[in-house]
Amino acid sequence: MRAWESCAFEMKNLIIVDNSLINLMIAIQIRRKLFPETRFDIAVTYKPDSLYLIQRSGKLEDVFDKTYLIDEKSINSWFKKTEVLIGIKNAVRTLYHPVLDTDYTDIFFWNPSECLYCAYVYLMKFQSVKLHVYADAFGGGYTCDSPDDGWPKDYAIFKNGIWDYLFKKKYGVKSIREYSFDYYMFRDEISLVDRKREVRTVPLLDFCKNGELDFFNMFYGYKRLDGLSEKYCFIANCLGEKADPQYEKQIVKTILDIVGNENFMIKYHPRDTGDTYTDYNVNVLSIDYPLELFILNNNCNEYVFIADESSTVFYVSLLMKKKIRVLFLRSLYSGIKIFKDYEWDWYVEKMKEEGSVCYEPRDVNELRMILLKLEAE
Repeated sequence: MRAWESCAFEMKNLIIVDNSLINLMIAIQIRRKLFPETRFDIAVTYKPDSLYLIQRSGKLEDVFDKTYLIDEKSINSWFKKTEVLIGIKNAVRTLYHPVLDTDYTDIFFWNPSECLYCAYVYLMKFQSVKLHVYADAFGGGYTCDSPDDGWPKDYAIFKNGIWDYLFKKKYGVKSIREYSFDYYMFRDEISLVDRKREVRTVPLLDFCKNGELDFFNMFYGYKRLDGLSEKYCFIANCLGEKADPQYEKQIVKTILDIVGNENFMIKYHPRDTGDTYTDYNVNVLSIDYPLELFILNNNCNEYVFIADESSTVFYVSLLMKKKIRVLFLRSLYSGIKIFKDYEWDWYVEKMKEEGSVCYEPRDVNELRMILLKLEAE
């Protein structure tokens, strides 16, 4: 019996926290393939809107025992008001009731600062609940083993340090990230996660064979988009998160000058307003299901995906085993880097070893040269 299987016998009431469409795909497979007989609930956030609509549709109840909808945005805004700290226990209970009234033995989460995870552990279960990260580091880009690992301290995902402050005040520990949790790893053999924490190697989840893709197509209501003639799909960041907004837009303009507007489409980030490039007169890939599902259903030899540090390309190539072509813009941006350089080089090299084609221009001139070669194909 493998380690994760023996651990599963001790789990009685589980909940998984989800805040994105792709994480939901992984959460569903964890439930269906690893814990099909255990009480397993799910909490999803209001954003993105498509995730909210899935929860409201009742589809999740066909997979999980109980579902909760969490207004994470509201509680984040409350934390910015220092006077709320006095009554934070009541504030959090109001937002998260009745989730907090359930005695969960285990919580699966993707990000160590997700509000539900933090609130549950802070208010009630610091000493008893077991915590598990359910994404390999090539999807999350962090290791969580010290305040300096992964995401920059000033990145919004750390909620301005509020949870660290509260945990230190209540429990005397330096940081919530020092709390004990383990990793559920699907690709343990290539993950760079620091082995300071326990790693539970679990079977690589299948998303394509034996009817699995049909299941997800039906679950998300996937519809094939006929008539797409664009060769290049730009997986956009939230404008301004990774570089100066005008510089980012200028990079896109440089690409369009070579490939043409008619040969280019944009997939906006779920947190983006969706109107950043309206004046560029390009097609928008508007879908209410994961981009990963679009890629799995299409012949990716026909596309070149253009991205910065998008987790989509790593999920698709390393977790879902789909060979793709990617033009990375990471070296062209000087702003926040989610991955450390050595992590980035490692995972891109693994993509190449497993059959994907990766282009990494070091400057705008190299970007132009690569695009001209792609256009000459």
